[in-house]
Amino acid sequence: MRSLKLGLKGSTDPKQIENRLSQKGIGIYEFHLVEDDLFGEGLKNLESAILKLREREIRVYLHHPMAIQGKLLHINDSLSVAGDFLKLSTRILVDICERYDCYAVVHWNYGRLENQMIVEHEVADKKSLIHTISRTIDFDEKYGKGRILWENGIRGVGAFRNDFTLANLIVDTPLKLCFDVSHAFISLGGDNDALYKTVELLQNHVRYYHVVDSLGERHDSLTVGHGRIDFPRILPFILEKDYIYEIMLADQEDCREMVESHRVVEEMARERFE
Repeated sequence: MRSLKLGLKGSTDPKQIENRLSQKGIGIYEFHLVEDDLFGEGLKNLESAILKLREREIRVYLHHPMAIQGKLLHINDSLSVAGDFLKLSTRILVDICERYDCYAVVHWNYGRLENQMIVEHEVADKKSLIHTISRTIDFDEKYGKGRILWENGIRGVGAFRNDFTLANLIVDTPLKLCFDVSHAFISLGGDNDALYKTVELLQNHVRYYHVVDSLGERHDSLTVGHGRIDFPRILPFILEKDYIYEIMLADQEDCREMVESHRVVEEMARERFE
C-alpha cells in the first residue's frame, strides 16, 4: 500500500507551524484563520507562512474566518457588517489562493446568534435551501474563481439532511466541496448509512475532506476511532482526495491527536486494501 500523506491543521502561530512541520510525512496544512490574519501584519505573516510551506512542497488550504467582531458569518446575510466581511474576506482569500495555487474553505453558515447564544435549530426548509444554493452559485461565480470549497456544517442551511435535499440540490451545480465527515454524521443523526449515501452522492463535487470522528450527537471533534463513524466504509472515497485531520487538541502546539488519527487511518487502509 502506498504511503498516505499526513494532513494537519493549525493557525499562523509559528509554534504551531513548527510542530506540524516536525511530523513525518506531512503533505497538507490547513490554516485556521481569524479576521486579523487578512489585514496588515497578519496578512504579511500569513503569506510568509504559506511560502515556507510551499517551499517544503506542502499543499495549503485556507479556512475562512468564522466571524467578524463576534458576528458569525452566513451566506444569506446581506447589508450587514458580517455580510460585507464575507465578500471582502473571500476576495482577499481567493486572491491569495490564485497567487499560491491553493484553496479557500468557506462555510455556508456557522449558526445564528441570539442573545450571544448559537441557535441550535435554524429553520432550513426546502425553499430556504434552494435560495441558499442559488445564492451560493452567484457568490461563487462572482468571487470564487474556482478557488472556493464549500464546507457543510451541523445545523441550518449548510447541513446535510437525511432527506438528502441539500445534497441533491448540489449535484447539478458546479460547486466544489470540503466535506467535513463529523459535521455530516452529526447533522444526519449519527446514521452511517445516510453518511455513506451522502458521500457517494457528492464524491464528484468533493475536492477535500475533514477527517474527524464523532459520537453523532454534538460537535465533539474526536480522534479517529473514538467515535461511531464507520470510517472503513467511506475510506475509499476519502483516500481519492486531499484531507486533513481536524481533531480537538489538548494543546494547540502539539498535534498528537491528529497524528494518532492518521495512524488509525493507515491501519484501516492496510486492512481494507492489502
